[in-house]
Amino acid sequence: MVVSDKADPNPYTLRPAEGDTGDALRDVELELSKRWPENKLEPSLDRIEALMDILGQPQRAFPSIHITGTNGKTSTARMIEQLLNTFELRTGRYTSPHVETVTERISLDGAPISPERFVEVYRDIEPYVQMVDAAQPVPMSFFEVLTGMAYAAFADAPVDVAVVEVGMGGSWDATNVIDAAVAVITPIGLDHTDKLGETTGAIAVEKSGIIKSGAVAVVAQQQLDAAETILRRAVEVDATVAREGMEFGVIRRELAVGGQLVTLRGLGGEEYEDVFIPLHGEHQAHNAALALAAVEAFFGVGGARGGQLDADKVRQGFSGVSSPGRLEVVRRSPTIILDAAHNPHGARATVAAISESFGFTRLVGVIGTSGDKDVAGVLEAFEPILAEVVVTRNSTHRAMDVDARPWPSRSSAKTGSRSSRGSTTPSPPRSPWPRRRATSAAPGCWSPVRSSRWARPACCSGGSDMRTLCSSTLIGEALLIMFAALVAMQLSSVSTATVWIVSGIAMALCVALCGMINRPGAVQIGWALQIGLIASGFVLPTMFGLGVVFAGLWWCSVHYGRKVDEFKAARAAAEAQAA
Repeated sequence: MVVSDKADPNPYTLRPAEGDTGDALRDVELELSKRWPENKLEPSLDRIEALMDILGQPQRAFPSIHITGTNGKTSTARMIEQLLNTFELRTGRYTSPHVETVTERISLDGAPISPERFVEVYRDIEPYVQMVDAAQPVPMSFFEVLTGMAYAAFADAPVDVAVVEVGMGGSWDATNVIDAAVAVITPIGLDHTDKLGETTGAIAVEKSGIIKSGAVAVVAQQQLDAAETILRRAVEVDATVAREGMEFGVIRRELAVGGQLVTLRGLGGEEYEDVFIPLHGEHQAHNAALALAAVEAFFGVGGARGGQLDADKVRQGFSGVSSPGRLEVVRRSPTIILDAAHNPHGARATVAAISESFGFTRLVGVIGTSGDKDVAGVLEAFEPILAEVVVTRNSTHRAMDVDARPWPSRSSAKTGSRSSRGSTTPSPPRSPWPRRRATSAAPGCWSPVRSSRWARPACCSGGSDMRTLCSSTLIGEALLIMFAALVAMQLSSVSTATVWIVSGIAMALCVALCGMINRPGAVQIGWALQIGLIASGFVLPTMFGLGVVFAGLWWCSVHYGRKVDEFKAARAAAEAQAA
């Protein structure tokens, strides 16, 4: 069977004219666009296996790390690739979908292959793809051909290791012709339920299919039914399982300028401290833990074998990680952030990261979704942080029309929607905009019933050095207050009981805040405490002057601590860029 030249173009492969990289690449993209798109499937490995046979099994020419899951696959793949590059291995990375150009999907040593090389690889395998098309009842899809191209390019490079991301599912995904020594499963949520299953347990059946006999399965924290399914598969194929939160995980994390500083525990129990990750969100810290465990498993360190990776190289690798389209800041003043969240599970992670790492007086969301997604669930997740929503349509054939009214999410249909006043009401039968009301500001704009959050950027809450200085200041204040109380009892006319009550409360507050210094808002609470100490001078006059001195010390701790944190972050970024 041949591919029809009358088929509708596949929008995944079409790029705007201003992104032109040559007639040859456009011709290849046009040919690929005539094949089945990625969301149209015939679940079978027959076609890709036939192509691999004709090409001489190129996927067997290199070891590989296979990644599946619902969210976080691409970020985890890029982290794994960066770590492997830092350890001087030549890598191939295959991820999907692409952000700007189709060549991004196939990368060598962290960089997309050139348009010329992309065309060359396609033309090399094109005759063999046509042979498979002719022999199979269904021709090869867009994704299957790209997968064959990736494996051919990796074998020809050659690469020391390939990092391969599943397109959809796992068991029958075209990538699953590799025999990966390490299988990574990121968190599993509800997505593609019409093809993979209605529960996380059912979806895990498909995704755990990438775990091969004797492999190491590195598994993120999962829902109970998904975890049970994955463990059952591991037992069936005699695979070793490393579970986040048990064999490895995130020990500590704190915000830093431009990202976060984390301490990770590896497979052998060893800790990797002060690892800077230039990405926002707690979910990226967990992705980093997965990536580290996968690389340790690939190198055969940790666990029963003991040992650990070079900590300095681990820090160097993570400091150079990037993940385009994942809370990517593309402009400041005003700040514009791009994020690819497309299901409720991913949207909740994005909302948590924005709330933690950014602060906006007014945040407007511009959202364009596919019609086969849980749009109501995504909007419900974003509701707490958005002042307005601008609904638009993206350029793919799957895009939802701005006037379409999808069914509400399953969770809303079952439990109802909670209004801003706290009452629970039944969900509207076909409302895509839960907890929102229309405004006349502009067509397509919707505003929430309650107002947006007011906050400053999370980097203003301080890093480790600022918090250390603030903690020292608080301890010093407590000691000085005790000394001042002893002096006041000798020189002041205020009763001894009043002196000890006022000073005792002040010392207790200083010590309590010192224990809470790592929590959000601690700096603002500290300012309130300094004002309170000054105000206590109305009861104990000696506290007037002492409170003013304390306020000055607090300002110095906050101001200069931030400067030190910013300097260290800038130096780390410069070192990473130089490396």
